[in-house]
Amino acid sequence: MTSKRPTLPWRGSALAALALAALAPRVYAQARFAVVDLNRAVVESAEGQRANRYVKNLWKRRQEELDLRQKALKLMRDDMIRTQATTDESTQRARTDEYQRQFLTYQQVAFEYQDDLAQREAKVTKHIYTNMQTVIQALSARGNYTAVFERQGVVYSVPTMDITEQVVRQYNSQHPESTWPPLPPADDAIDGGGVRGDASVPRG
Repeated sequence: MTSKRPTLPWRGSALAALALAALAPRVYAQARFAVVDLNRAVVESAEGQRANRYVKNLWKRRQEELDLRQKALKLMRDDMIRTQATTDESTQRARTDEYQRQFLTYQQVAFEYQDDLAQREAKVTKHIYTNMQTVIQALSARGNYTAVFERQGVVYSVPTMDITEQVVRQYNSQHPESTWPPLPPADDAIDGGGVRGDASVPRG
């Protein structure tokens, strides 16, 4: 899944590490730290994998429709060129106007499909991130960790500090694939919009 990720509380990892380093040596020595790769955890979670399959299937169906629209536009254009010499000016102008209208519709549909897909991805990702925080907090309490850092904000850590696999296992245990996300059919209407996955394809 590719989409803008929500702002996460772990983004201040570097600043937090510097603050902890400033603590008294005795307190700092007793601290326990862990790191987690949140992007990997989201992708490897059962919910994340199901959502990814859904997004791919949805885009495949919509891409097939867009391909049909594009093919129909090409046929319209080729026919206009082929019959240009034998078509009167008013008819040719009307056909040109229709072609432009169909082309603008194609562009609008393509944009709305892409925007809708991005919104769906963002909604799913936000949901998983929110639940992931609860799982990480529980694992932190169980492991008596002073802090858990997001891997992207850490320059180096020993492999034993990485609890990503534990997070994924615990997340899947609490949020199995069968319960969420309640994804609609891949050819459903775009939320809040007027374009449907089964929108008619322009004819030449």
